[in-house]
Amino acid sequence: RELGILTVWDLAHSAGAFPVDLNGCGADFAVGCGYKYLNGGPGAPAFVFVAERHHHVPPVLSGWMGHADPFEMARTYSPLYKVNPPLRTAADVEALREALADGTIDVVGTDHAPHPLESKDCEWQAGAFGMTGLETALSVLIETMVAPGRMSWRDLARVMSTAPALIGRAADQGQGLEVGAPANIAVVDPEVRRTVDPRAQWTHSTNTPYAGMELPGKVVATFLHGR
Repeated sequence: RELGILTVWDLAHSAGAFPVDLNGCGADFAVGCGYKYLNGGPGAPAFVFVAERHHHVPPVLSGWMGHADPFEMARTYSPLYKVNPPLRTAADVEALREALADGTIDVVGTDHAPHPLESKDCEWQAGAFGMTGLETALSVLIETMVAPGRMSWRDLARVMSTAPALIGRAADQGQGLEVGAPANIAVVDPEVRRTVDPRAQWTHSTNTPYAGMELPGKVVATFLHGR
């Protein structure tokens, strides 16, 4: 099959989550899901279109921030790309970007996982799971979502600040620039482009998958409660 179709509830907006076994539904290797609501929008039943890629079909290399398919990066067996859940294909990346752009995904966060050099400068089997992401997350979203026009700067603030604060019930976070509001602000220079240097990051770990990539945007100042 080239396409499998499942009918499920919208997991992103439902009160309770439950697992969907794609393999049990006949998908040999799911590479992406597209959501189409039957009615009513988020919270309503949804068709999930599951594209499949069989194991004997070689993956097609396509753009991932100007680089190879992330699935192929993992197949280099460099522990730098060893994470759990594992890196997926460019098709999966595109499915996530589409879901982020249309509001299916509410927030963006990072599973920032620094590791000492000896946990990554080794063979794959001995390498630790995880990669850093906290210092590059904003730049990655600017490059992949804002610059191509898939999201606005207001959208970016929503998924990285406003919505997380609302979901986490952090009342003094994620607010707009208003007189009397808590001055919790990140000042970003969107014109700066920088090459990611693991040794120049604030984290003491160097296990970033973006090492050597040129990314836009730089946080030039931060304020917490006006300081």
